[in-house]
Amino acid sequence: MKAYLVSICVLFQTCLGFGQGSFYTFSGIVSNLFYDGGGILAAHNVAIGDPVSACYFVDFGAPGYYLLNDGTVDVPTDPPLGNVHTTYFYCRWASGTLLPSTNGGFNLNNRPQDIAEYFTGWNQSSPSGNEGRLQGGTGNSNFSVHKSSFSSGSQVQEWQVGTKVRGIIVAWSDQDWSIAWADMRLDSITAVEPTQQIAVSIRDLGDGNMRVGAIGCTPSSQVVLQYSTDCLNWTAVATNTATWNTTSIFAVPTTNSAACFRVYQQ
Repeated sequence: MKAYLVSICVLFQTCLGFGQGSFYTFSGIVSNLFYDGGGILAAHNVAIGDPVSACYFVDFGAPGYYLLNDGTVDVPTDPPLGNVHTTYFYCRWASGTLLPSTNGGFNLNNRPQDIAEYFTGWNQSSPSGNEGRLQGGTGNSNFSVHKSSFSSGSQVQEWQVGTKVRGIIVAWSDQDWSIAWADMRLDSITAVEPTQQIAVSIRDLGDGNMRVGAIGCTPSSQVVLQYSTDCLNWTAVATNTATWNTTSIFAVPTTNSAACFRVYQQ
């Protein structure tokens, strides 16, 4: 994926806090260029073996929902589908590898009633098997991880460090979509206290630099922002959130394939 498929932390316009829950962090490599009708995989030089990552904030005690393009919230429920049962919980994209949509994405994703952003994960059980899934991103660019099994161990609450999952990276152009699969493992589950608050924006301006603007919503906390060329070995970009504000910009070179970013609280 060279320097083009970058890991982007979600931009929070206001200082939002995470409730009681945990960060689920995954890493892996692209294993299958499943479909490229949108031409996005080719345009961004996505190749089998490229490193990818995903991090989600998960709260099993809070309801999951979809934020729609018209600003309303759709809370999914378990419909009466015979022996198929689905339970939903709060899941929010925190950081990871996203493919960018092109030309505004697909028109059938941009209607008022369509999904603007995913805030839900789910567990599903049926006679044909069980599945747990975490999903994040937008209707035009999203990343999900899931595990399916006929036995126990597939529900997200049952996942442990080392659990292997399938990653699915999706992005839409105005004509069609592009999909890549990834072989991934769960690297860590980190509990978060309700008082911890982090807000970070990362933007590729297309000028050879990844410019990172960071906002520390909790001045007393020590948050470290790092980048990596391989999603494994990390270099600090900035610390000391007490000095961060909405104009803080950090230039991170992408010429050496700075492909991933992460934020964590010390």
